[in-house]
Amino acid sequence: MGEKSLLPSGKLIVTTEKQSRSKCGDSLREVEESAYWLELLVDAGIVGSDKLSSLRQECKELTAIFVTILNRAKDK
Repeated sequence: MGEKSLLPSGKLIVTTEKQSRSKCGDSLREVEESAYWLELLVDAGIVGSDKLSSLRQECKELTAIFVTILNRAKDK
C-alpha cells in the first residue's frame, strides 16, 4: 500500500509510490525553474549576484536533494 496522510479535515488519503515520485519530479522542475529565473535576474543586471547568492545556493541544495530522492526511488 502507499503512504497514508491525514488531512486537517480528518480525511485519510493514501499516496502511491508512483504519485510520490511524480510530486518529487514536479518539485524538482519548480526548483530548476526558480534557479533559471534567479540566474536571469543576475545576468540581466537587475539584481546583484551577492543579493541572490543564498537563494541560488538553496536551489542547488534542493536540486541535489530531489535528484537523490528520485534516483533512490528508481533503484527500488
